[in-house]
Amino acid sequence: MKALRPFTRKDLRIPEDRDEVPKSAVVRERILPTLGLPASKLLFVDDDPGNAPPFLPGVEDMGERCPHAFIVKASRRGTALGGLSSEECERILTIAERLLHVLVILTRGLLSCQRALPLKLTWVMAGACAPVCTFSEGEGELKTIDVDTQPAGWRQDSVPSRPTDQVSLIPQEVMDAPESVLPGRASKTSSICEVPDTKDGHTATAQVFHEDLENWISEVSEVFHYRVFVIELVGQLLYTLLGPASIPVLMLMYGGRIGLINRGFWPACHASFITQLILWACLFASLVLSMFAHAPNVMLIEKKFAIMCLLMRNAPIATKYAYCSTETWNKFNTEIIADKYKTFQNMLPGWYVIPEENFQLQAEVAFVGVIGSRAQRREITVKFLPWPRSEYDLLSMRKRVDVSSKTMFFAPTGELLRPNSRTRKAARRRIAAWSKMEDPNGDHKAVSMEMTRDKLEADSARSIGKLRTALQSGQSERPTSPREETKEKSSKDLKLEVKEEQERLKQGQLERERRLFKTAEVGGEVSIEELFLYFLRAIQRSEKVVVPPCIRMNLILTLIAIFIPSFLRLRNTGWFLGPDTASAILVVGFWPSNFLCMLSSLSFIAVGGVDMWRRRCLMRSCAAMLSVSREFRRHCPAEVDMLPVLDLSDVNTVAGWRKLRQLCTEWGKFYHLRVRAFSAEFFFFLLVILADILAGMLIQDYTEFSGVNLASLVVTGTVSISLMVSIFVLVYLGNEVNQSAERHRFLLNRSRTLMTSMRYRTSTCMMPMMSQAITGVMPPDPTPTELEQASELISCLGDELESEGKVLPLTLLGMPLGWSLLSVLQFIPIGVMTTLLQFCGNAETADRCVN
Repeated sequence: MKALRPFTRKDLRIPEDRDEVPKSAVVRERILPTLGLPASKLLFVDDDPGNAPPFLPGVEDMGERCPHAFIVKASRRGTALGGLSSEECERILTIAERLLHVLVILTRGLLSCQRALPLKLTWVMAGACAPVCTFSEGEGELKTIDVDTQPAGWRQDSVPSRPTDQVSLIPQEVMDAPESVLPGRASKTSSICEVPDTKDGHTATAQVFHEDLENWISEVSEVFHYRVFVIELVGQLLYTLLGPASIPVLMLMYGGRIGLINRGFWPACHASFITQLILWACLFASLVLSMFAHAPNVMLIEKKFAIMCLLMRNAPIATKYAYCSTETWNKFNTEIIADKYKTFQNMLPGWYVIPEENFQLQAEVAFVGVIGSRAQRREITVKFLPWPRSEYDLLSMRKRVDVSSKTMFFAPTGELLRPNSRTRKAARRRIAAWSKMEDPNGDHKAVSMEMTRDKLEADSARSIGKLRTALQSGQSERPTSPREETKEKSSKDLKLEVKEEQERLKQGQLERERRLFKTAEVGGEVSIEELFLYFLRAIQRSEKVVVPPCIRMNLILTLIAIFIPSFLRLRNTGWFLGPDTASAILVVGFWPSNFLCMLSSLSFIAVGGVDMWRRRCLMRSCAAMLSVSREFRRHCPAEVDMLPVLDLSDVNTVAGWRKLRQLCTEWGKFYHLRVRAFSAEFFFFLLVILADILAGMLIQDYTEFSGVNLASLVVTGTVSISLMVSIFVLVYLGNEVNQSAERHRFLLNRSRTLMTSMRYRTSTCMMPMMSQAITGVMPPDPTPTELEQASELISCLGDELESEGKVLPLTLLGMPLGWSLLSVLQFIPIGVMTTLLQFCGNAETADRCVN
């Protein structure tokens, strides 16, 4: 398609040699040939056909009776009508006077919101006979249009964020071919007042949003770039082994000095460079001494452990860059990246305990990828069924949801649990006590509107563009010191103000969550954005209590693997580090590298388990929105457990639940893909470690060469058990995530069966006689048409979930996470333990198991 261009002032300029020509003739002779339309045709040009003026239907009716078409233009001055015969002028003016105030208010409102809608509205309809008339803001004031100062069409400043050559109004084909017709017109003989559907506004809007989408989620790549992985792995290993001596080679690999600065390889007073320099100095000294000095008391397992730890640490780092998009990886080589952004890229500080800024960033990336703009998010809502407050409500609810009396007669209180609570069990209260709550029958629509206003106010602070720019830009503004800002305030006062501000924001967040629960428990509508953030906040609170302190356990296992050879050396020879200086330097030189590499590797796999636990909670939370049975609400946060179920008889709610599930799947995908990748890498390293120790126990010649003893067995066992347990946890939690699609499909089919039963029910169930003072809170039964539409959509959604479970399962080494994989993995520890018992039971090798 050729380029599109807007109207310009040149198209409407009166020639110098035609001063006495009426301006209406200029409009007829200049505009209409440019558009390729005769004077009798009606032209409608707008950035969005939905933004047509409110009086357009009435104008079309008049156009059928008028011999000529006319011009309608909405601008800052008001409305312009032209091309009318004198007989129809009074009739048009009467209608225009009534609609003038409404149009002026509408125009002012739209033009004052140029940030939200930067496209100024212009309606142009071509006319031929009468002079052009204009209504100014004053009532009844009639003026002639000055076509030289009132250009029709878009101005260059209509879209500030887009260049002029990309602003589309009229296709270039129409400009070049005067006799052609616009897209959407059947022929020139169509109706006089026919409105062409150019769809140019939708195309421009979609193009702008597509560019924003590419800019916002450039960090996320679903493709593993093998070339980048090899380059990063080789570069990390070169610097780890050679240190600053590898800088010339690294500059060729990364294309310059900036890539080395971002990775902490370039000499500078920076924490990353100093840390890597210390690790390299210690490791390099140990490697040089091991090659040139004779140190018989240093065990071979210590050298093997050092090499394996280097691979286990550098492989996940290379995986991080391999899952970056090409644009992001190029920026790491060409632009200075802010330290905060690089910190969030790391697995441990960015995803183990999610910082608030990264939490907002990942949530916004999920919203943009699944739903779109903020306006679209607020349009997608889900409707809840209220918690029953009487027996009548309970019986009415049973027609839509399979419930049990034991579950439903104890409803939640709606009070959010304390973050420091140990049990985190939702307190429950009988239905009869619901009347004691504040505003039990409050206006949930008003509460929902208040939530929307609060959300709009918070959107500016949670802008993805500002977050991404602030995190990735290395030229971010330096915060001024407290002495420069307020000389009178001390640092203690400033810290107190920051703490108070954080507490205020926290209380505001809790208040929005309480309002969401109050809206849901009375059967109101909640936006999909608020509900998803409610899920994430609840999971964060549960995580602090449910997830064990993995860092402490990993620290203990790391210290055991590092110091067990020295303790056994002390028991056998009486020397903790060795009898000579070379042995002591060699052993101590391995410690920093082994400690950091081992601890980071175990932390990586621990973060993988936490990520899988979060995904299981999200899938359980989605199931909790479909059923109130305890079987399907286990392991979901208590705040989510307190919410009622969704009203699946509403088509918009079913579509909203589908989007909610997609958000739960896409959230944190950048980290989740890395978790799956380095889990496979650690499993491969586990197989290499176990293969080495098994070869040492089964092959006699290799037993002497590798020096299998108690230290090697303990170190290998500690590392292997840690990796094996972590992989088992990933497989166990991933199994439920894979099965969630089938569980959700089962719950949807069950709701569909109940809806079909309601459609074909010939007689209503007998309700108990209720007092007139008792009023039910359940909504009325849906119509058969609504039930049929909801059933059809649920059927399509069930087919989609069935295909998703087969096409996109979570895998490890190509095998889906599940019980079948666990059955395969259990043979590894069984085989190792059987070989170890045979090795230690043999009289020739029994001494190696105790020394």
